[in-house]
Amino acid sequence: MSDWKDIVSKVAPVLGTALGGPFAGTAVKFLSDTFLTDDDGNAGQSTEERLSQMFTAASPEKLQELKQADNEFKLKMAEIGLKSEELAVRDTESARKMATDTSIWPQYSLAAVFVVGYFALLGALIWVSVSKGVTAFPQAILILVGILSAAIPQILHFYYGSTKGSGEKNNGIFKLTEMMQKKA
Repeated sequence: MSDWKDIVSKVAPVLGTALGGPFAGTAVKFLSDTFLTDDDGNAGQSTEERLSQMFTAASPEKLQELKQADNEFKLKMAEIGLKSEELAVRDTESARKMATDTSIWPQYSLAAVFVVGYFALLGALIWVSVSKGVTAFPQAILILVGILSAAIPQILHFYYGSTKGSGEKNNGIFKLTEMMQKKA
């Protein structure tokens, strides 16, 4: 059975992001306060064990409640000045801090092996299709290429950051230009 945090991440992305980062305790407390009661018969178990049992055997109604709780959690975080994007940024920052506090070489090595392997696989597929005349590849290979292609931006994001700030800057400039044109 899937891990309960995976289920929460799929149904309630803001709570899932919080569970995977520095706000895990806050998210667990919120879920506990929202879904657990003292008289549920599992008082001897830890909070995470109780949440795990609840979400791994959750009914569609319970998952809908979880989705609603995600919206509530998002609002509460906004009330205290945290946005869901900040949770993701802080998670990335903690990974970078860990890399600089210990050694960055494992990350460099893994990223290099992954990127080189990815482009070697793509090159091999292109070579086979051109030289051997193969026009269709097995579904498993296409799935593998898709998964690897999706991971490349994550590696780039780790080293070079996100373009979200750049997009927000561009939107701000656009709005400022519109305001200036309305005044003129």
